[in-house]
Amino acid sequence: METAVPRTLVDVRSFLGAAAGAAAAILLSSCAELAAGRTPQLAELRLHNGTVYRWNRPVYDVVAGRPHLRVENRVLPAGPTVIDMLANAAFYYGMLRTLAEDDRPVWTKMRFAAAQHNFLEAARHGMQANLFWPGMGTVTTEELVIGRYVT
Repeated sequence: METAVPRTLVDVRSFLGAAAGAAAAILLSSCAELAAGRTPQLAELRLHNGTVYRWNRPVYDVVAGRPHLRVENRVLPAGPTVIDMLANAAFYYGMLRTLAEDDRPVWTKMRFAAAQHNFLEAARHGMQANLFWPGMGTVTTEELVIGRYVT
């Protein structure tokens, strides 16, 4: 099913809601650029790429007329020592590589509700959390890390 591209401010407002006036104007100009076969510059979004600090942030840019979107990941904490930072980096990037090279992406092996539950469980209980992991069932954080990713 093809989605209609909004062509007027009224179309965009009905899509976003009447209170989204500024966002509607930005979306309308972007849709007009797309409809004309051009790449939207999204200057307002790009202006804020570096002004909001998040652990994971989407970054949109246009280089040589080609749009690209990336997600910057800033998970590595500072300290308390250089050795700790290197250990964190080795674990994180090793786990990322393992997940990336897996035969099936992890999101195809578990429901979103399970991932959401894991997120909330980890936020509430930290290293004492019990998490669901495909192929392992419900395990402690330690069993998941040591049993699956540090071998």
